[in-house]
Amino acid sequence: MDFNFKDGLIYLGEETNPDAYIEYNKFERDGETILNCAHTVVDPSMSGQGIGSKLAEAFFNYARENGYKVESTCSFTHKKLIEGDNDDIKA
Repeated sequence: MDFNFKDGLIYLGEETNPDAYIEYNKFERDGETILNCAHTVVDPSMSGQGIGSKLAEAFFNYARENGYKVESTCSFTHKKLIEGDNDDIKA
């Protein structure tokens, strides 16, 4: 699955009307760049296909590849962060 990346947004489909997306904020704290996942949204027509989990994985990999740490105010992505093998990127 190919996701598109734009500052603050990882999405599937059209940028102006994505089928699924993660919205995040990027900020500095104690000398580290932190990405905070604010929302994970999947269109109901795509529900049950694991797209939210794949978005979360893409978000985590983006953080790893760029040396960022992750926290999440989105409950879905927070659960994926703490349940997965993500200690290397936890803020």
